[in-house]
Amino acid sequence: MIKKLVIITLIFFIFQNNCFAKIRGASKIDGLYSTILSEQRDLLIQLPNSYSQNKNLRYPVIYLTDGLRNFNHAAGTLDLLTQSDEAQEMIIVAIKNTHRARDFTPTY
Repeated sequence: MIKKLVIITLIFFIFQNNCFAKIRGASKIDGLYSTILSEQRDLLIQLPNSYSQNKNLRYPVIYLTDGLRNFNHAAGTLDLLTQSDEAQEMIIVAIKNTHRARDFTPTY
């Protein structure tokens, strides 16, 4: 009995992200070249839920540094706050790092 309960619990935790964490809105990947850094930076972009219905609306934009680590958390939190009318819809632009240790480690 305990073995079955452990297996069911493990299955629940493995699949819970697929069952409950549905972020609405469209996501896309884009990029830009930085002449100052001399490198390509990928961008993760999360569009608001209503963006496809009316592209003439203006939305605030959140820019995330360390984008690969922060994108899903920020998009999920904003989606939850938007659904409960505690925040307005926004565009999220997350900038991926190429060398995280270099970009976020203080220098002398």
